[in-house]
Amino acid sequence: MTEKTLPACPVETTLALISSKRKVPTLRDLLPGAKRWGEAYKAQNL
Repeated sequence: MTEKTLPACPVETTLALISSKRKVPTLRDLLPGAKRWGEAYKAQNL
């Protein structure tokens, strides 16, 4: 098993660990507080 090296920058490391098409926008939309599923769905224009 080979280990994947992570970037030294904490922000880059976080983005590398959670990177996907929908995760980052979802987390951004949820930062201000909890939302109902419909609100989060509309915010991302899914």
